[in-house]
Amino acid sequence: MKRNFLIALVFVCSAILSGCHFDGKLYPIQGPLAAQQPPPAFPIQFTAGFSKSGGISATLVNGETLKGRWMETADAPANGTTNPGNGNTPANLSAAWDAVFGSGYYTAHVLGRRDVIRGTLTGEHGTTLTIEAFQAAQNPAPGTAASAVRGVAADSNGNVYKLTF
Repeated sequence: MKRNFLIALVFVCSAILSGCHFDGKLYPIQGPLAAQQPPPAFPIQFTAGFSKSGGISATLVNGETLKGRWMETADAPANGTTNPGNGNTPANLSAAWDAVFGSGYYTAHVLGRRDVIRGTLTGEHGTTLTIEAFQAAQNPAPGTAASAVRGVAADSNGNVYKLTF
């Protein structure tokens, strides 16, 4: 499992090092933005270097730009360890995983994984966005590694997002 995630991460890093970046979308699932018709989608971009971390940038509602860093779980705080009382704090996105992928998803598929990447972004207007993602498919077909990634995000304005690539 970890090997597959590392392969996907190497793919992402290779693409980035060759002058590319890894683009995704954030789709509101819960919160004020999800109530809009049609619900908006927001761009998110991941970059990486030679280390086990990289940059993230996103543009949310009203054009607010957020920037931050992602890192592998070996270097990031474990999910749920710093503030288990709130399901969508930067340290705990378990409620977001269940909201996006169904009740019990976090416990069955995310809890205890060592291949989850985590990141926190801060916006110019004070919004914070926390993301988590991992390689869901064990052996993605060539050219489909990005679509095999599962991810979620939550912001400080009460919105929960599905992260897609």
